Amino acid sequence: MKKFWLMLLLLLCGADVSFAVNLVKKETYFDAPMPIAGLPDFPPFAYYDSRYILHGALVEPTIEIMKNQGIKIKKSDVTRTDVENVKIMLTKVRSGEILLFAGAYANTELFNGLNMLYPAAVTNPVHVITLADSPRKISSSEDLKNLRGVVAKSEYFNDFIHKKIQSFNVKFVPTSLDAYKKVILGEADYMLGSLYYNRIMVSRYGLGDYLTYSAQPIFKMPIFIAISRTMERLSLFNEAFQTEFKKPEYVRQVKEEIIRIINDEVRKNEGIVPPSFSQNIDDEEQDIPDAAADDYSEFEDTPEFDENITGAHIVEEQKEEVKEKNIEDILDGI
Repeated sequence: MKKFWLMLLLLLCGADVSFAVNLVKKETYFDAPMPIAGLPDFPPFAYYDSRYILHGALVEPTIEIMKNQGIKIKKSDVTRTDVENVKIMLTKVRSGEILLFAGAYANTELFNGLNMLYPAAVTNPVHVITLADSPRKISSSEDLKNLRGVVAKSEYFNDFIHKKIQSFNVKFVPTSLDAYKKVILGEADYMLGSLYYNRIMVSRYGLGDYLTYSAQPIFKMPIFIAISRTMERLSLFNEAFQTEFKKPEYVRQVKEEIIRIINDEVRKNEGIVPPSFSQNIDDEEQDIPDAAADDYSEFEDTPEFDENITGAHIVEEQKEEVKEKNIEDILDGI
């Protein structure tokens, strides 16, 4: 009996030592700050100021909440080249020079080789953007295929959406301003663009009175924090991030940051004079078809990102006037 208790004691001591060693290793791995970078010039999710310091709705909440796990995150020292060429920046993430990246899409070639940290706190919704007084009658996604659309290359979409819009009659233009110009001048019937990014860009150009957004998205893109696969003990870090990302307070913080960044931008840009091409339209209103009878603003909700989706469905609802939802309303449930 004495031998039994002696062996049991030794086993327990061994377990305690093993637990202590594992704990020390875990703390050692978490000691080093993790550099984070993000999508350049894609507010509100991630963007850089003139000093190349990273900001964004996915950045600050992630840095704050991961303190719960003892994980320190620092903003990476990036160069002008990194910010101007996202592919170079992503090469640094793949090599482990940068460990975290804010604003990645799953199943998308641009972000191949990165490990997505689940779950995604929010999705990036893509809406139909038209003239505020558009006469066009849209009742389904099939209608978009028969109209002229534009998409700005300056936006980041996942490969799923690029594949879906191949059947649409869309042309790619260099920037959002180029897309707005084509819609306002009647050279395109609509634009496909992400809601949050375009809220900000439209305000920067003073075009808020000219364009309106579908009340519901036709696509939703889950947007992720990604981690370099070169990380030692990657599974350990995956577990730590997933534990915190599942918490309602993290989702709430990200959504609040989206609202704050957009509202701050809109306020800052109040009074900006629109480009001359939009002012010329004001002077020639008689050339714009009468839109009084065919305005639309409300769209039914659509499925979230899913590789098996065969097409988003849009349903028209007649309104006497175009009304935009508050950004807080649109965020609810996304």
